Amino acid sequence: MRTFLDLIDSGHSVLAKCRGCSFIVQLHPNFLPAAIRETAAPQDIEQRGRCKRCGARGPHVAAEHRQLTYGGHT
Repeated sequence: MRTFLDLIDSGHSVLAKCRGCSFIVQLHPNFLPAAIRETAAPQDIEQRGRCKRCGARGPHVAAEHRQLTYGGHT
């Protein structure tokens, strides 16, 4: 299980999408509580996360690699 810090360091963006209202937020370890910042993983957010807009539980979390593209080429 890869942590948020591992994913961010390897060039990934971590996004969470609410299953209730479809609100999308980018997750970053700096915005997590200090107690779990080093050990938190996307699976933890899927199991215990809650939407800040509608309060629904269990958001869908995806990690996508960030690539700079110029004119459609990487």
